[in-house]
Amino acid sequence: MNQDKSNPSLVESTILSIWEKTLGIKITSLEQNFFKMGGNSISAVKIIAEINRKLHFKLDPLDLFKSPTIRSLARVAEKQLTPYPKMEIINNDAKIYATTPLQKSFFMLEHFKREGEFFHQPKIFWLEKSDDSLEILRAFEHVLKRHEILRTTFHAEDKDVVQKIHELSEMSGYFHFWKLDKGDNFAKESRKTYERLLKHKFDLNEGPLCRLEVLKSEKQCIAFLSIHHIISDGFSEDIIVKELLEYCNRQSQTQDNTLEYDLSRALKYQFKDYAHGLNNWLGSKEGKFSRDYWLTHLNNYQKSNFPGNIHSSATDSFLAHCIDFKLGKSLTEKINKLAANNNATQFMVLQALVKAFIYSYSGIKDIVVGSAFSVRPSDSEPPQIGPYLNTLPLRDQIDAEKTFIDFLSQVKETIIMAYAHRHIPISDLVSKNGAFVSKHLWNVGLTLQNQAECLPEYSGIFDNLLEERKFNDGLTTNIWLDVIIEDDQMVFQVFYRQALFEKSQIEDICHKLKAIITQLVNDPNTTLKSITSYETIKRKIDIQLNF
Repeated sequence: MNQDKSNPSLVESTILSIWEKTLGIKITSLEQNFFKMGGNSISAVKIIAEINRKLHFKLDPLDLFKSPTIRSLARVAEKQLTPYPKMEIINNDAKIYATTPLQKSFFMLEHFKREGEFFHQPKIFWLEKSDDSLEILRAFEHVLKRHEILRTTFHAEDKDVVQKIHELSEMSGYFHFWKLDKGDNFAKESRKTYERLLKHKFDLNEGPLCRLEVLKSEKQCIAFLSIHHIISDGFSEDIIVKELLEYCNRQSQTQDNTLEYDLSRALKYQFKDYAHGLNNWLGSKEGKFSRDYWLTHLNNYQKSNFPGNIHSSATDSFLAHCIDFKLGKSLTEKINKLAANNNATQFMVLQALVKAFIYSYSGIKDIVVGSAFSVRPSDSEPPQIGPYLNTLPLRDQIDAEKTFIDFLSQVKETIIMAYAHRHIPISDLVSKNGAFVSKHLWNVGLTLQNQAECLPEYSGIFDNLLEERKFNDGLTTNIWLDVIIEDDQMVFQVFYRQALFEKSQIEDICHKLKAIITQLVNDPNTTLKSITSYETIKRKIDIQLNF
């Protein structure tokens, strides 16, 4: 097989599957000529019609004659994908700017939280090369000065939510340094600090929304970064830590105690520029095209009550519990091979597996699973800090006669199109008859993380700390599956709202989910209607569940 097929783009892989199905052959290269493979004008019309139907493009059969390879045709098609919201530098004297729809949602959610509910957790890291309080403070202030979003507060104004950027000199309370006495227990004090910060309530109006606390003993120095989701995502936290450590190291190496040397690294764009560009884009022709896609995609969808007998109300608590289970290295490897053999990603396979499970478990045929997509500018260099996320409803309808392989192909196309239209905030969708599309379109969510969250380990300081956290997180959907890759195997963290479920119900769901995954990965040509019941699988296969 030619190497150019080994890593096809999402659009290329979809066109590839359409060509193979229409022409009835196995294609080995993205550069093969359509007409040299037996294509003709009739099959060209069929292929273009199928591409337009599945991917919502507006290609013409003439495009295939002008671009007769998968790669060249994909380039033509990709030009029709909705362009990224254009960023332009904006400034005003009042330092008050628009927010994104996601930030508005976080602002509203903050006002619905109850005592003991939280939606953030401190990021913990060692400060091994720097334990001087002034040095760490200067480094952290470098980061705060560099990224305006970290100096932002949020306010309700004229029935809207706006963000205000402050100068560093206007802020206080963003840094605390605690030096332990000789007899203090470092492990105990570290845990107490983490638990206190976990329960810290941010004030969106007053700030600060990004805080650093450092705990120092004679031999160790550990840092706790607390940041609200309204100004950050997971990738942003990594950027903050990376820059902080870089600045600490530079001070140690150069003995430079000023902020001046950082001015050359000022960012061209800030998150406020993205928010401005996004809001303009939403009202543009391209934005309306994407909005129409989602209205079509969600047309006539009726939310089903999975897993059944669950009646959520606005008064239910967001507090969540969590159960873990591992797939094992062998099963994880089979998922990886299944993805590679079908020009898919791990996430696509997991989406298909979860939806097949929902169908098997409940009989529901019209399924939406919520998933978070990054909307971070791919060309942003250096990387930006901000909440560059959008959670989207991935809808697939079950045809029970399809094999799992065929269903995977369908799910793959759904994800491709969601990615192409990922900038539309679902909470802002208004149907053609003027009715709002519900933002609560799913009971189940799914994310895949490339690596597990790792807390520093030292003398058992943080033993069981993640387990304790899992029983306090806030969750706004019924069930969320957070899949992480740990030691070459997939680990499912199943978060569920404790007001809606008993632990035994979720344990039953976990057992059955792993059983269905096992069956479909071992025999992906199984039709969806013939998925074996959990009880039968359990008798045939020795499933080692590790909770």
